[in-house]
Amino acid sequence: MLNYLDYVYIYGIKQDFYVNHSSKYHTLFSSFLSIVTYFLICFFLVFFGRNIFLKNNPDFNQLEVNYDYPDLINLTNENFLFAFALQDRNYTNYIDPTIYEIEAFYVQIVQDPITKNKTKSIHSLDLIPCNKLNFSLRYDLVKTLSLSQLFCMNNPKNTIISGSYLMEYWNYISIHLKFCNNSKNCKSKEEIQEFLKGGYFGIFTSDIRIDPENYSQPVSIQGINSYTSILPNMNKDIWAYIKNIDIITDDGIFFTNKKKKIIMDLIKCWNVLLIM
Repeated sequence: MLNYLDYVYIYGIKQDFYVNHSSKYHTLFSSFLSIVTYFLICFFLVFFGRNIFLKNNPDFNQLEVNYDYPDLINLTNENFLFAFALQDRNYTNYIDPTIYEIEAFYVQIVQDPITKNKTKSIHSLDLIPCNKLNFSLRYDLVKTLSLSQLFCMNNPKNTIISGSYLMEYWNYISIHLKFCNNSKNCKSKEEIQEFLKGGYFGIFTSDIRIDPENYSQPVSIQGINSYTSILPNMNKDIWAYIKNIDIITDDGIFFTNKKKKIIMDLIKCWNVLLIM
């Protein structure tokens, strides 16, 4: 009976055999291996522990996925920089109502799931000369520009950008550039044409840079200026597309602890040219 209890018995006095006050047989080689083993243990604890706790070298995976119904984009001054105006030959922005006017509209297109007919609703957007509040995301990017010579949307808090032409819903911003005409306050047609030679329509937006080695702040906001040439006898459509970028961070040490952050980025601009 006592022999079977030996397997579960946890109390008692351990029996050891000592030679010269030591229970282990020592050699010079075994001592050397012991030192090497302790050194390797300390090295791996420091090396891997530093990556786990200090997160100086995080793992980074990038995957591009096309969603049928991506997250809606609420365009605000806090998450996306957006300004536009005409530029002269020296790439200097200017607002001059005697040369041109700009109108902006918020367009919503919804398709009926049964009849497949599409309904369009158009709402006028209030445009103002830009100020510091329009660039609250990163004012330092535009501090060298003359903000009063750029157009911005006034308080675009409920401007939802979503969908595409092939989807059941499509919400986008439409900007119309018109040259001054048939007004006593307009410059002459010849003056406008001469002034616009070598000019551009410029769009200033925010751009995203991702540093996978920066664990605490992987996303940095940069500025990008896109532009296209203009002429009074030219009709041109410019399509700018925005995509969602999901930043998923797992800061758990032993268990998964994922955090998700959604940011926006301008991915491409297309020009459609029509000569009248």
